[in-house]
Amino acid sequence: TGLGEVKDGEGVYGLRRAFQMAGARTVISALWRVSDQATSELLGKLYDEQGPSMPDRFRNMQLDKLRKLRDQNMVDHPISWAGFIALGDWR
Repeated sequence: TGLGEVKDGEGVYGLRRAFQMAGARTVISALWRVSDQATSELLGKLYDEQGPSMPDRFRNMQLDKLRKLRDQNMVDHPISWAGFIALGDWR
């Protein structure tokens, strides 16, 4: 999760920051509670796709979800496709 405790002058302390302080180049974290099924579907596509850069794969993952929702005439509210952010080095 990208949530954590806010410390004045220090920012947000949480799991994301701990991974970055430990040396992780890129951390993908949730902005809100996301179901296991949605997490598996969205992030599975991110890691299965080869070739483009991380930002392109991340963008494609979200656009694919939007297209699928719209093709099925379902609500395309961001809660369905924008629950994750990637922070750090995109290389």
